[in-house]
Amino acid sequence: MNNDAVLNNDRKMTSIFERFLSLWVVLCIVAGILLGKIAPGVAQYLDSMAIYVKGAPLSYSLWAIKRPTAAALSPPPNQLNMRLPLVC
Repeated sequence: MNNDAVLNNDRKMTSIFERFLSLWVVLCIVAGILLGKIAPGVAQYLDSMAIYVKGAPLSYSLWAIKRPTAAALSPPPNQLNMRLPLVC
């Protein structure tokens, strides 16, 4: 494929889920709030099934997973057209 074909290839959202994603998110939030108000026992049961992890191990593991992607996407410092402070 040449560059023109890549630039002119507009992705079209064809599925109903993709087209109305914001609506689905709002509906799920409203459904969760209503479920908590109407049937608090269900919400408490679902909460009892949760696995609680302390924040530090979870945040470190998420950082380790995302770090390679973020490093690959960010330009090197010399391409940012800014001076970096000297650390002594």
